[in-house]
Amino acid sequence: MPQSSTWPTEAETCRMATDLVSGVATAPGEIFSAFLNPVTHYLERRSRFADPEQCETAAADAIFAVVKRPSRYDPNRLELDAFLRMVARRKMASLFAKDNQHPKIISLEFVAEPVAHGNHSPNDSPSWDDPRLVAEVAAFDPTESAVLELMRCGNRSSAAFATIPGLADVSPNELATLAKQWKDRIKKRLTRAVGGAK
Repeated sequence: MPQSSTWPTEAETCRMATDLVSGVATAPGEIFSAFLNPVTHYLERRSRFADPEQCETAAADAIFAVVKRPSRYDPNRLELDAFLRMVARRKMASLFAKDNQHPKIISLEFVAEPVAHGNHSPNDSPSWDDPRLVAEVAAFDPTESAVLELMRCGNRSSAAFATIPGLADVSPNELATLAKQWKDRIKKRLTRAVGGAK
């Protein structure tokens, strides 16, 4: 399903919700692709002064949180789109709270580069054995861990992401979009882990 700012139909939403709670392997990727833009635009309209990038981060965090733990979603209590909006609002509030702490800005571009020289990056950026990064990476789910491994190996081809469970049937265009979103999200998570913001 191509990404669009238009919400999926009621029938599509119901089917994706059923697939999610039933453990269908392709459900997470399809839900992320179908709901990222609508949830992002919902947050942008709801929070007039919010940074669009912040809205996308909150939307992505919300969707990942739901598809990573489908058991937290009860389709009998709330429609999937409404549940995603609720989780996204909470994620947005959390981001606002973190911004008020004025975090320092650091570079984590080395995340996407091959590991070398003891995993140290230029400009005194944190090394991979930094306890904060170790703890954050340990909290990754299997999909996030697989994406990070591709990033650390320097694999920039979106086609490589088709080897990740649940993404084999995703179209090339959607796969390229998902690959970029996953990489951006992981970089942001690791940056926040060491006290920075992008």
